[in-house]
Amino acid sequence: MKLSLQFFGGDPPNDYPDLNKCPDCETYFAQLHCPLCGKECPPEMRAGNRARNKKPVRDPYSRGSGRVTFVPWYLSTPFILIMLVVQPLIGMILMWMGNWKKKWKIAVTAGAVLLAVLPYLAFLGITLLGIGRQDAPVDLSLSREEYVAACETVEPSAFYRDPWGCEGDFLSFDAEILDVHYAIEDLQGREKFYTARITVGEIPVLILLWDYQPDGESLNFVRGDRVTLYGQSAGMKRLQTESSAFEAACLAFRYAHLSESGS
Repeated sequence: MKLSLQFFGGDPPNDYPDLNKCPDCETYFAQLHCPLCGKECPPEMRAGNRARNKKPVRDPYSRGSGRVTFVPWYLSTPFILIMLVVQPLIGMILMWMGNWKKKWKIAVTAGAVLLAVLPYLAFLGITLLGIGRQDAPVDLSLSREEYVAACETVEPSAFYRDPWGCEGDFLSFDAEILDVHYAIEDLQGREKFYTARITVGEIPVLILLWDYQPDGESLNFVRGDRVTLYGQSAGMKRLQTESSAFEAACLAFRYAHLSESGS
């Protein structure tokens, strides 16, 4: 094996069995004398006679291989951390290009995604929480029998003249269905409304019925139906439909039954 270069102790700890080795300088060379100290190589350190080097034991506290690796400035850890704060997308790209450990890349990526969607999740949670806590215009805790028993039969004119004064009171009266409406802007999670006619003295007037019947027990009414309503006053409500918008005294009815039909 012909080598024109000398090998010194600072090189990686490999053995070169075809070269002589100086016991003092730990230099590998092909000639008889050491090029550094000039001493003659003793027979036991000459090529063919020298015992092979033992495999070096790696320092358990060392984090690298001992070799110097050039890292571009834009892939350095401080710069990547800055970019993750200033420009997260660019920072993520640089992080995956860099020499970070895979577990850290995955952890940072998952954290960044979580931070990105967290505001939307928080907004959704607040919205759902608000809907869940929103007070219903009717008492939802009572059974049908309890609710009907709690309703006081009144003249519809008393409700019409002062819907705020009897707001929340349990009321029952008869009305004639005029039409069915579906609100464009949902009012407190309910969409179905009826317009109905009652009589105040000798004058027919329009009121708004807010359908709050329980699922599975609700009835659908059509124009001309006369119904007996059991509900609670919701004050004045403004209803906007595709064809019109109007405000009227509103009864949120929980239960109802068909009393008679008209044309």
